[in-house]
Amino acid sequence: MEDRPTHAYPDKELKLWNRWVILDKDNNVVILLDKIGCATGSNVEIRFHPLVDFDVSDDHIILHGRRSQPDDRARRAAARGRRFAFLQLGGGPDLELLPLYDGKYTVIKGRQASVPVTESDELMWIPYVSTVLKAAATESYVGTVIYTTSDKSEGNPVSQFQLSTNSGKPEISCTLDGQYITYVFNEQNVERHVESPAK
Repeated sequence: MEDRPTHAYPDKELKLWNRWVILDKDNNVVILLDKIGCATGSNVEIRFHPLVDFDVSDDHIILHGRRSQPDDRARRAAARGRRFAFLQLGGGPDLELLPLYDGKYTVIKGRQASVPVTESDELMWIPYVSTVLKAAATESYVGTVIYTTSDKSEGNPVSQFQLSTNSGKPEISCTLDGQYITYVFNEQNVERHVESPAK
């Protein structure tokens, strides 16, 4: 769990930010959960920089690993050792990024400038996608699930991802390969429960 380690925001609008990050190797799924403290009705934006080609639909994002190809600037940046440039090379499977929130949200895309403080580097625009919502309470939970699109198309569907905060502890659940999986988020750890179908 991360607890706003950079202190990038003063304790004014943003009162609290915790993030849990899970890599479930068994199911090839990445799950993030953000706990956000702010005034009710505040605008909240959770931003990701995919660094690959992507398409935005109404409620999720498709990241195109196979379709992405490096441009000349990415190749030059990679040659200079820029870490993020290697991610731009693509070549991996397509992924789906799915926000989870108990309320209305929108998915938007944009770009922001990257201006290295060196004499020779040039301005680069880095695309991003964001989940945008209004905080329904002084503490809000927002989940993000990332998984390969092949899990849907090859008879191994990831379905019914849900975020629940009714039990006092936030939970994210899904059905995968006929198994019902629940991730329970505690203060310092995450419990993973698997229920196999009855035979």
